[in-house]
Amino acid sequence: MPTFYRAPEIILGMEWDSKIDIWSVATMIWDLLEGLRLFYAKSSGHLNDEQHLAEMSLETRADSLTGKDQELLLILFRKIMRWLPEDRPTAEDLYKDEFLLQCVRKE
Repeated sequence: MPTFYRAPEIILGMEWDSKIDIWSVATMIWDLLEGLRLFYAKSSGHLNDEQHLAEMSLETRADSLTGKDQELLLILFRKIMRWLPEDRPTAEDLYKDEFLLQCVRKE
């Protein structure tokens, strides 16, 4: 798994399951929409797990969207970016997410 997309349970060396993929997909969506990484996880050019964990807040970082789109994106990320994997949605749950459905309808 690429360093920038690691879920908290990977960083902390805990047991993990398919919910790490949900976390990783969310960070990739962010990268595509915002044009930059959600987490840099580096300090002085070196991988820094403590910094990576500290960066896991996104309330002030969503700049590419405004209004209802931004609100729906943040709702989606609040659902996905949960510290505890059991609190994260499944892929099936995300299939019904309003932000993702809105993106599909725009196509």
